[in-house]
Amino acid sequence: MAINIVNRLMLFLIFLVPLVSCVTQPLFYNSIFMSLLGLCLVYAVLSHKMPPADKSVMLPAVLFLAYLVIPVLFSKNPLVSARYLFEFSVCVACFLVFSNAANDLKRKVVFVVILSSFFVSLYAIYQHFASFALIQQMISENKTILYGVDTAALKKALRLGRAVSTFPSGNLLSAYLAMTGIVSIGYISDMRAYNKRFFLIVVVLAANITAAYFSYSLSGAVCFAAGFLMFLAFVIFKKQEFFKKYLLWFIIQGVAIFALLAAMCIKWHDLSATLNYHLVNSIQYRLAAWKPLLAALRDNPFQFLGPGNYRVFSGNEYSIFVHNIFLQLWIESGITGLIIFVWLIISVYKKALRNLSSSGTRPYMQIGLIAAAFAFLLQNMAEFSFFIAQAALIWWILFALMAADDTFKV
Repeated sequence: MAINIVNRLMLFLIFLVPLVSCVTQPLFYNSIFMSLLGLCLVYAVLSHKMPPADKSVMLPAVLFLAYLVIPVLFSKNPLVSARYLFEFSVCVACFLVFSNAANDLKRKVVFVVILSSFFVSLYAIYQHFASFALIQQMISENKTILYGVDTAALKKALRLGRAVSTFPSGNLLSAYLAMTGIVSIGYISDMRAYNKRFFLIVVVLAANITAAYFSYSLSGAVCFAAGFLMFLAFVIFKKQEFFKKYLLWFIIQGVAIFALLAAMCIKWHDLSATLNYHLVNSIQYRLAAWKPLLAALRDNPFQFLGPGNYRVFSGNEYSIFVHNIFLQLWIESGITGLIIFVWLIISVYKKALRNLSSSGTRPYMQIGLIAAAFAFLLQNMAEFSFFIAQAALIWWILFALMAADDTFKV
């Protein structure tokens, strides 16, 4: 069937998204997103006979995307805003497709997301041990631009020793790995047999945790741990006997994740001592950005600059992110856009919890999705991964799968 071909093409492109750098391969990256948008439109046409998606989820998503047209039209920089609108359009289109996905498609999407993260993790590990030495040598040749990237940014990454894989920064890499790692835990917990796929996902999870360490992102490690604790809380509440039966397995996972958090704290302490790169400075930078922004929003809560135009407020060409998802949506899209987005989050989580309460004997994949989406949102309270589509698209897809009616059967 034609729709099966479309599904396979979408799965292939979803696999590619995290592997293609939005910084060094912009043409290939934009081509993938344009293809995804086209496939979503074709899917919508071919699936017109399928049961409609839940209106409580679909309505705020459609309104969010439709409303963003207004800030773009009245943007301080319409071209920049139009690019962000395009990326949001792809993300919301994928959300609408997968929020109504059948069980078989959902299972395939989750596996593709997990498998793709394995290659992202391997590249991050390689980057830490081998690639940095080569880049350092090339920078020493007095080049100011290397593969389209300002070498000053590369020097900072090398100075800190942070692996970024295909992402623009270590924090974005860690946000992505926190999602895929927690989803991997849910996927493993839902499996009924110790087969080849089970051991493959265990290897992927180990690679995710290792690569997350080499990103040296404390916020990522904190959110990874918070997502895991949320997963455990739901499992204990929902299936206490399962938790007791596999207690040793959960202890091993918990030790690995909290060892990551402890190692990250030690690493940041070492960075503070050797490179004068203090965590306090990072926190102060965010607070210094939020204070005048909150004051401006308090004086005029209905103002907006247009998506991607925070730099107009900051007055700094290189300061383009607020490092807070809700404040950035507010200043760029207006309070109406923020309210619609919060409405969408609440609607999806209500639907996800209803699905969880009505799910069968193995609801762990659903719990993994709920915890993974939460970890990403939590990280974005002090970061900006939501506004980089390379990471955000995966969140929108996993977020959509939470709301889909069918329960997972791995």
